[in-house]
Amino acid sequence: MTTLAEAEKQARQRVNVWTGVATGVGWIPGSMFALAAADVKICHEVAQCFGVKHWSAESVSAAIGASITGKVVAGEALSLIPGFGWAVKSVVAGAVTKAAGEAIIQFFKKKSPYH
Repeated sequence: MTTLAEAEKQARQRVNVWTGVATGVGWIPGSMFALAAADVKICHEVAQCFGVKHWSAESVSAAIGASITGKVVAGEALSLIPGFGWAVKSVVAGAVTKAAGEAIIQFFKKKSPYH
């Protein structure tokens, strides 16, 4: 039987992988739209870690919507500044993905059947 602590550890590992992906590709123009879609994948993976089988994208979006919107807006604005802006965009993509991932972890932790 999985414990809540084990589920949280697994979920954080998944979020850290996606944070690395976001940081690695965040400098690419237009990548923020793909990374926003990847947030849905993060939700699926974290839900699995916590044993949550039924959830709605709307409820998770309400919990993390502002961070997703911020990632797209900030990232695309930084795309307009070649070089420096692209580097900063990667850092922003990673930071916002990590923050959204942590919010997703807390969301599914509360819904988890594990104790």
